[in-house]
Amino acid sequence: MNEHDFDKLLQQVMKAPSAPEGLQNKLLAIADEEVVTANAARNTAAANDSFWRRALPVAACMALLLGLAWRYQPPQETPLTQEILRHVYAEERFLGSTDHISLAEVNSRMGTVIKARLDSSPATNAMDVRFSKDCWIAKQAAMHLIISGDTGPVSVMMIPSRMVDKETRFSDDRFTGTITPMGNGALVVLGNRQEPVGKYSSMVQNNLHWEY
Repeated sequence: MNEHDFDKLLQQVMKAPSAPEGLQNKLLAIADEEVVTANAARNTAAANDSFWRRALPVAACMALLLGLAWRYQPPQETPLTQEILRHVYAEERFLGSTDHISLAEVNSRMGTVIKARLDSSPATNAMDVRFSKDCWIAKQAAMHLIISGDTGPVSVMMIPSRMVDKETRFSDDRFTGTITPMGNGALVVLGNRQEPVGKYSSMVQNNLHWEY
Protein backbone atom coordinates (compact mmCIF):
# COMPACT_ATOMS: atom_id res chain seq x y z
CA MET A 1 0.00 0.00 0.00
CA ASN A 2 1.31 3.42 -0.94
CA GLU A 3 1.02 6.63 1.05
CA HIS A 4 -2.04 7.86 -0.91
CA ASP A 5 -4.03 4.65 -0.21
CA PHE A 6 -3.09 4.75 3.45
CA ASP A 7 -4.33 8.37 3.82
CA LYS A 8 -7.58 7.51 2.07
CA LEU A 9 -8.24 4.59 4.41
CA LEU A 10 -7.41 6.74 7.43
CA GLN A 11 -9.95 9.39 6.32
CA GLN A 12 -12.63 6.73 5.99
CA VAL A 13 -11.93 5.59 9.52
CA MET A 14 -12.19 9.11 10.87
CA LYS A 15 -15.59 9.58 9.19
CA ALA A 16 -17.03 6.22 10.18
CA PRO A 17 -19.40 6.23 13.19
CA SER A 18 -17.84 3.06 14.45
CA ALA A 19 -14.76 1.10 13.54
CA PRO A 20 -15.36 -1.81 11.16
CA GLU A 21 -14.52 -5.21 12.52
CA GLY A 22 -10.85 -6.07 12.14
CA LEU A 23 -9.84 -2.57 11.11
CA GLN A 24 -7.50 -2.12 14.04
CA ASN A 25 -5.51 -5.21 13.14
CA LYS A 26 -5.39 -4.11 9.49
CA LEU A 27 -4.04 -0.69 10.44
CA LEU A 28 -1.45 -2.24 12.73
CA ALA A 29 -0.35 -4.56 9.94
CA ILE A 30 -0.01 -1.64 7.54
CA ALA A 31 1.97 0.32 10.09
CA ASP A 32 4.27 -2.64 10.65
CA GLU A 33 4.76 -2.92 6.88
CA GLU A 34 5.73 0.77 6.64
CA VAL A 35 8.21 0.37 9.51
CA VAL A 36 9.80 -2.67 7.85
CA THR A 37 10.06 -0.80 4.55
CA ALA A 38 11.66 2.21 6.24
CA ASN A 39 14.13 0.00 8.11
CA ALA A 40 15.02 -1.82 4.91
CA ALA A 41 15.71 1.49 3.16
CA ARG A 42 17.90 2.64 6.03
CA ASN A 43 19.79 -0.68 6.04
CA THR A 44 20.36 -0.45 2.28
CA ALA A 45 21.66 3.11 2.61
CA ALA A 46 23.91 2.06 5.47
CA ALA A 47 25.20 -0.89 3.46
CA ASN A 48 25.93 1.36 0.49
CA ASP A 49 27.65 3.85 2.75
CA SER A 50 29.72 1.05 4.30
CA PHE A 51 30.64 -0.23 0.83
CA TRP A 52 31.92 3.17 -0.30
CA ARG A 53 33.74 3.70 2.98
CA ARG A 54 35.60 0.45 2.28
CA ALA A 55 36.01 1.00 -1.45
CA LEU A 56 37.34 4.56 -1.40
CA PRO A 57 40.59 3.78 0.51
CA VAL A 58 41.21 0.81 -1.81
CA ALA A 59 40.65 3.02 -4.86
CA ALA A 60 43.00 5.64 -3.43
CA CYS A 61 45.71 3.03 -2.85
CA MET A 62 45.31 1.71 -6.39
CA ALA A 63 45.62 5.23 -7.80
CA LEU A 64 48.79 5.78 -5.72
CA LEU A 65 50.34 2.51 -6.88
CA LEU A 66 49.56 3.27 -10.52
CA GLY A 67 51.09 6.73 -10.13
CA LEU A 68 54.24 5.29 -8.55
CA ALA A 69 54.48 2.62 -11.25
CA TRP A 70 54.28 5.31 -13.92
CA ARG A 71 56.79 7.55 -12.17
CA TYR A 72 59.38 4.85 -11.53
CA GLN A 73 59.05 2.89 -14.74
CA PRO A 74 62.43 2.14 -16.34
CA PRO A 75 63.66 5.08 -18.46
CA GLN A 76 63.40 4.52 -22.20
CA GLU A 77 66.65 4.26 -24.13
CA THR A 78 67.34 6.71 -26.95
CA PRO A 79 70.00 6.67 -29.66
CA LEU A 80 72.02 9.16 -27.57
CA THR A 81 71.90 7.10 -24.35
CA GLN A 82 72.73 3.94 -26.30
CA GLU A 83 75.76 5.69 -27.82
CA ILE A 84 76.91 6.92 -24.40
CA LEU A 85 76.67 3.43 -22.91
CA ARG A 86 78.55 1.91 -25.87
CA HIS A 87 81.27 4.54 -25.43
CA VAL A 88 81.70 3.77 -21.72
CA TYR A 89 81.93 0.04 -22.39
CA ALA A 90 84.44 0.68 -25.19
CA GLU A 91 86.65 2.59 -22.73
CA GLU A 92 85.94 0.29 -19.79
CA ARG A 93 89.66 -0.38 -19.34
CA PHE A 94 90.12 3.23 -18.18
CA LEU A 95 87.61 2.82 -15.33
CA GLY A 96 90.37 1.22 -13.26
CA SER A 97 92.98 3.92 -13.99
CA THR A 98 95.24 4.84 -11.08
CA ASP A 99 96.41 8.15 -12.59
CA HIS A 100 95.83 11.41 -10.71
CA ILE A 101 95.19 14.40 -12.99
CA SER A 102 95.23 17.94 -11.61
CA LEU A 103 92.47 20.47 -12.18
CA ALA A 104 94.90 22.61 -14.19
CA GLU A 105 95.58 19.72 -16.57
CA VAL A 106 91.85 19.00 -16.87
CA ASN A 107 91.10 22.64 -17.73
CA SER A 108 93.92 22.75 -20.26
CA ARG A 109 92.46 19.79 -22.16
CA MET A 110 88.88 20.99 -21.81
CA GLY A 111 89.75 24.43 -23.13
CA THR A 112 91.27 22.92 -26.25
CA VAL A 113 88.55 20.34 -26.93
CA ILE A 114 85.25 21.95 -25.88
CA LYS A 115 86.09 25.54 -24.90
CA ALA A 116 85.02 25.06 -21.27
CA ARG A 117 86.59 25.08 -17.83
CA LEU A 118 85.91 24.06 -14.25
CA ASP A 119 86.23 26.73 -11.55
CA SER A 120 88.67 26.13 -8.75
CA SER A 121 86.62 25.40 -5.63
CA PRO A 122 86.84 23.09 -2.61
CA ALA A 123 84.70 20.55 -4.48
CA THR A 124 86.65 20.58 -7.74
CA ASN A 125 90.03 20.68 -5.98
CA ALA A 126 89.00 17.59 -4.00
CA MET A 127 87.83 15.82 -7.15
CA ASP A 128 90.01 12.77 -7.84
CA VAL A 129 90.32 12.71 -11.65
CA ARG A 130 91.73 9.38 -12.89
CA PHE A 131 91.21 9.84 -16.65
CA SER A 132 90.86 12.84 -18.93
CA LYS A 133 90.53 12.52 -22.70
CA ASP A 134 88.65 13.95 -25.66
CA CYS A 135 86.03 11.65 -27.13
CA TRP A 136 83.49 11.58 -29.94
CA ILE A 137 79.81 11.75 -28.93
CA ALA A 138 76.87 12.54 -31.23
CA LYS A 139 79.23 13.27 -34.15
CA GLN A 140 81.20 15.93 -32.29
CA ALA A 141 84.20 16.30 -30.02
CA ALA A 142 83.40 16.02 -26.31
CA MET A 143 85.35 15.68 -23.08
CA HIS A 144 85.37 12.49 -20.98
CA LEU A 145 86.59 12.48 -17.38
CA ILE A 146 86.62 9.53 -15.01
CA ILE A 147 86.61 10.48 -11.33
CA SER A 148 86.54 8.48 -8.12
CA GLY A 149 83.00 8.25 -6.79
CA ASP A 150 81.55 7.05 -3.51
CA THR A 151 81.21 3.43 -4.66
CA GLY A 152 83.31 3.27 -7.84
CA PRO A 153 84.48 5.19 -10.91
CA VAL A 154 82.15 7.86 -12.31
CA SER A 155 82.22 8.98 -15.95
CA VAL A 156 81.66 12.68 -16.60
CA MET A 157 81.13 13.71 -20.23
CA MET A 158 80.74 17.29 -21.39
CA ILE A 159 79.25 17.77 -24.86
CA PRO A 160 79.37 21.28 -26.44
CA SER A 161 75.85 21.00 -27.82
CA ARG A 162 72.43 21.09 -26.17
CA MET A 163 71.43 17.46 -26.71
CA VAL A 164 68.35 17.42 -24.44
CA ASP A 165 65.75 19.95 -23.29
CA LYS A 166 65.41 18.55 -19.77
CA GLU A 167 67.29 16.22 -17.48
CA THR A 168 67.08 12.68 -18.80
CA ARG A 169 67.72 9.52 -16.79
CA PHE A 170 69.00 6.31 -18.38
CA SER A 171 70.42 3.00 -17.21
CA ASP A 172 71.23 -0.58 -18.05
CA ASP A 173 71.97 -3.65 -15.92
CA ARG A 174 75.27 -2.16 -14.73
CA PHE A 175 75.19 1.63 -14.99
CA THR A 176 72.82 4.48 -14.23
CA GLY A 177 73.22 8.05 -15.39
CA THR A 178 71.77 11.43 -16.28
CA ILE A 179 72.01 13.82 -19.21
CA THR A 180 71.47 17.43 -18.16
CA PRO A 181 71.21 20.50 -20.44
CA MET A 182 73.67 23.24 -19.51
CA GLY A 183 73.51 26.48 -21.47
CA ASN A 184 74.67 25.58 -24.97
CA GLY A 185 75.96 22.18 -23.89
CA ALA A 186 75.03 18.96 -22.14
CA LEU A 187 76.47 17.18 -19.11
CA VAL A 188 76.50 13.38 -18.79
CA VAL A 189 77.25 11.69 -15.46
CA LEU A 190 77.32 7.90 -15.30
CA GLY A 191 78.21 5.48 -12.50
CA ASN A 192 77.33 2.07 -11.16
CA ARG A 193 73.77 1.51 -9.99
CA GLN A 194 74.66 2.25 -6.35
CA GLU A 195 76.44 5.51 -7.16
CA PRO A 196 74.74 8.83 -6.22
CA VAL A 197 75.37 10.31 -9.67
CA GLY A 198 73.21 13.36 -8.87
CA LYS A 199 75.83 14.47 -6.35
CA TYR A 200 78.53 14.72 -9.02
CA SER A 201 76.18 16.17 -11.61
CA SER A 202 75.35 19.03 -9.22
CA MET A 203 79.02 19.59 -8.41
CA VAL A 204 80.01 19.91 -12.07
CA GLN A 205 76.99 22.07 -12.92
CA ASN A 206 77.94 24.50 -10.15
CA ASN A 207 81.49 24.87 -11.42
CA LEU A 208 81.41 24.38 -15.21
CA HIS A 209 81.59 27.36 -17.55
CA TRP A 210 81.40 27.27 -21.31
CA GLU A 211 83.63 29.84 -22.99
CA TYR A 212 81.51 30.29 -26.11
